[in-house]
Amino acid sequence: GLVRVNLAMEDIRKLVASLSFGSTGYGFLLSAKGVYLADPVEDYVYQQRTIFDIAKERGDNARQRLGEKALAGQSAEEETTSGVTGQGIWIFSEPVPVSGWSLGAVFLKEEVTLEPRDLRRGLIRIACGVMTFVFLLALLMFHAERATLRGLWRIAETSAIALIAG
Repeated sequence: GLVRVNLAMEDIRKLVASLSFGSTGYGFLLSAKGVYLADPVEDYVYQQRTIFDIAKERGDNARQRLGEKALAGQSAEEETTSGVTGQGIWIFSEPVPVSGWSLGAVFLKEEVTLEPRDLRRGLIRIACGVMTFVFLLALLMFHAERATLRGLWRIAETSAIALIAG
């Protein structure tokens, strides 16, 4: 059947902002249509800008490709330049299966060593961040504080899917 969910977007923004992506990284969240749902540049969120709007304004093909992969429900990694600082950045995104959204992370290139061991650790952090986000989103979606037995099973199933995907 159809499951209706009513979440406060402010709670989701706080959740994304609280995820740890190392000392220089930050997270963002895109809707299934590429609209920013959470980002440190709050104007993107409040003006309902899409990743494609930003890519077009900046002539940024990397963001365009990342947005296309996000809409297709695929993982993505791109190298580009920060529109805020002008520094080189790495952008990664992972689909959030429950909602069709994409959770992304941005890291400054000059502060990230690209040794395979460190890169693996960074990717593991992103995967853990996505799994944590999905788990916390499930808690919000299925109202864990007053969940029925069916709701608790849905939380457990969603968490299991996130862990298996991770």
